[in-house]
Amino acid sequence: MKILFIDCETTGLDPKKDRVVELAGSLYCTDSRRSIRAVCMLITDDTIIVPAEITKINGITTELLKDR
Repeated sequence: MKILFIDCETTGLDPKKDRVVELAGSLYCTDSRRSIRAVCMLITDDTIIVPAEITKINGITTELLKDR
């Protein structure tokens, strides 16, 4: 059986003001007991500010989200 795990990181817990800053997924095979494929994507946006307390939790900084 294959299981898809999905994760997202945000700038906080308030859905009215906080933003999603990272999306990730991992496809896992229970038969072989291993991850088949994993992807991770930061949402780049110069207007997003990541509070310091959130950076301590997920390691994502405002600088990482700047569109280069």
